[in-house]
Amino acid sequence: MRRSTLAGIIFGLIALLFLDSIAVRLGIATGIIPRVAGPIPWIGSRALGITAFVALTFEVVFGLLSSSGEAERVMGRARAVDIHRWLSGVTLSLVGAHAAVLVFDRYAGFDILDITVPFVAPTQRVSVGIGVLAAYLSMMVHGTSLAMKRLGPSVWRRLHY
Repeated sequence: MRRSTLAGIIFGLIALLFLDSIAVRLGIATGIIPRVAGPIPWIGSRALGITAFVALTFEVVFGLLSSSGEAERVMGRARAVDIHRWLSGVTLSLVGAHAAVLVFDRYAGFDILDITVPFVAPTQRVSVGIGVLAAYLSMMVHGTSLAMKRLGPSVWRRLHY
């Protein structure tokens, strides 16, 4: 399967989930995402969130080690930068999984709009909104790292910091 076809399928599925969430909020549909009762999604979403926070902490530590020069003494700057980049991807994956599991949690009651649009969640509006914004900012920082050669070091550094 070509990469553009796969991207189109994923984009189409996400668009359908958005339309489904809007239809549920308008009261014209019951929703296609099954809500699971019980502790498994609740525990899973919290475990993924905590693990993402720990990965983010290590990501920042390795970023600081590599930018301050301390990594030279401990493990080498190149290795610290590689670990920092890897942890960035891991952190974003864990945040995405955390948000995805929340959609299936009957207790939390979030839908795709709640986890993608800041400050629209029915409960804990401010904390969920800040989390959504933080996820978007993390994606931006990760994206600037992937485009570092195109941006140039000075532009990249300003955006990254």
